[in-house]
Amino acid sequence: MVFAALRALLTSEGGTPIPFFTQRFLAPCCRIGPYAHAAWAPHRGGNMKLLGVYIVFVAIGQAMTYVAGRTVEMWSPASSLPVFLTCFFLVLWAAWRLAVKVT
Repeated sequence: MVFAALRALLTSEGGTPIPFFTQRFLAPCCRIGPYAHAAWAPHRGGNMKLLGVYIVFVAIGQAMTYVAGRTVEMWSPASSLPVFLTCFFLVLWAAWRLAVKVT
């Protein structure tokens, strides 16, 4: 009984088996849940644009962070690491906020 139910679950309407990969990853529209509508979203490229803008902002910010760390290192080598790490994490946070606002 259990095997018959499992076999019915793993076959399509025509009776051909559906591979596990297709069931899990390539057929999200057949699932029911709170995020099932995301597969049919009309504007699917927005997330990639957000990610691209974020990467550009991070690259620019980390270049400025590197310059600030090297500049501080000329005066005080011991304080360059805390300055660099503070700026590093600040850039990650600020770049995300700015990328969300821009896109």
